[in-house]
Amino acid sequence: MINHFHFDRVAKMLDENHGGKVIVGGKTNRAVKHIDPTIILEPRQDSLCMVDEIFGPILPVYTYESI
Repeated sequence: MINHFHFDRVAKMLDENHGGKVIVGGKTNRAVKHIDPTIILEPRQDSLCMVDEIFGPILPVYTYESI
């Protein structure tokens, strides 16, 4: 991440995924502004990662049974 402001903004999305399950990644290190690439399975629609632009290494994923 480019600076601590953006690091904190994206890290907050991981902390407040509202019911989603982190299935890969999720580790952060504020000292070096690093966030592991992260997959969040089925976060709630009102979670930060679903209502705001992420601009970071987070991918929300939803499953479906038919198109």
